[in-house]
Amino acid sequence: MKHTIDLDRENQWAVIRYRGEVAIEDALEVMQRLVAMPGWTPHCDRIVVYDDGLLGGISAGDFRRVRNDLVAFIAEHYGDTPNYSAQVCGNAIQKPLVEYWVNFGRDAYAPGLELFDTVTAAKAWLLRKRAGDQA
Repeated sequence: MKHTIDLDRENQWAVIRYRGEVAIEDALEVMQRLVAMPGWTPHCDRIVVYDDGLLGGISAGDFRRVRNDLVAFIAEHYGDTPNYSAQVCGNAIQKPLVEYWVNFGRDAYAPGLELFDTVTAAKAWLLRKRAGDQA
């Protein structure tokens, strides 16, 4: 598969790496693959990495349509379990477009959606968010 998922069962997060051209439908397809993986639970957060992905062909209308499908899918599979989505893009050419889509989608995703330059920063944010959930 051109887009990969590395599920870390111990930390309960999945690192999703987009590679090559990204079609808007890929987001839902990747989520469907993730929830079907052995070891996945509703406690599994997502770290989505765009450094090697090309997002140029996605329109605002397409994004809005798939965003609604993703919100419904996440609600169905995660239920009331807090879950976070850390978006990562250290690629200076791609980052403005990823930032646009993250900001466009943030209002539809209440649990938590943030953009980071590195996977390490994303993991640190997830750990802080989870620690706050325990308080």
